[in-house]
Amino acid sequence: MRMRTKAVTLKQLVQNNTACYAEYMMLSQEKHFDVFKGGEICTVVNQLHKSVFYKISLILGSGVLHIGDQRIEITGNSLIFYNPELAYRWESLQQDTGYFCYFDHHFISNSMSEASFKESALFDIQLNPLYLLSDEQTCDLVFLFEKMLKESASAYQHKYLVLTHYLLLVIYEAHQYLQDKTNKSVVTAATRITSLFLAELEQQFPVIPAEKHLELKQAGDFAEKLAIHVNYLNKAIKEVCGKSTSELIAARVANEARSLLQQGDYSLAEIAYSLGFEHTSNFNTFFRKHMNIAPGAFKAK
Repeated sequence: MRMRTKAVTLKQLVQNNTACYAEYMMLSQEKHFDVFKGGEICTVVNQLHKSVFYKISLILGSGVLHIGDQRIEITGNSLIFYNPELAYRWESLQQDTGYFCYFDHHFISNSMSEASFKESALFDIQLNPLYLLSDEQTCDLVFLFEKMLKESASAYQHKYLVLTHYLLLVIYEAHQYLQDKTNKSVVTAATRITSLFLAELEQQFPVIPAEKHLELKQAGDFAEKLAIHVNYLNKAIKEVCGKSTSELIAARVANEARSLLQQGDYSLAEIAYSLGFEHTSNFNTFFRKHMNIAPGAFKAK
């Protein structure tokens, strides 16, 4: 009978290493999300262990994945999902290259109800957590992880909202890899367009009344910026996110409006104009629709 390897916790593994333990506590108590390049994370995690974190690894190279009693040899690039309930260890057969992101239920709580998360190996431990990647798929994922690294290092106050979008796009990519090869190229193109759209959307913020106004306000504006037809953009966004382009733009504008109102430094007219509304009354209607409260009442809270 095969003996089951006993797994320790990640906290136990790092508690005797000051730097690693500090990073662990920062993740678990404050940040709840972080992303690294290979070789930048703690190197003492070298045995089978469980963690309080969900983890996604983009591995560029070869190694051995240990999950429970399974030993899986991997040659080539791969995407791996880790669920906190499973004991695992990655045994690299060469210098660590690739990307890793850790996050806990606090970070992903608003997205846990989405089908993309529930139908992934992050949530369902019965699913295969390993995806072998083509060169094109690897490029798509490197692009997303690089965007996460850049955003994580920024001082933007809403950066974790942006990181959630990128994280969900990585999960969407994994879903799409399960589809047949006939559809894969179309789906990958849709994901790439969605990534570019989200990047353009976020680059407009934060808005600063009297200094920096919203320039891209409608789906057509983004389509023109990306040099594609608006119908193609709308189809890609709907396919990947399950929402319309207009819905995503409106949700982001509403969040920015809420942030500006909370600052209390600007009038309703200034905020309305900076967000692309010609009349304050139109802004009032928009904000009430998305926040279920009038902007004046929200500002006075």
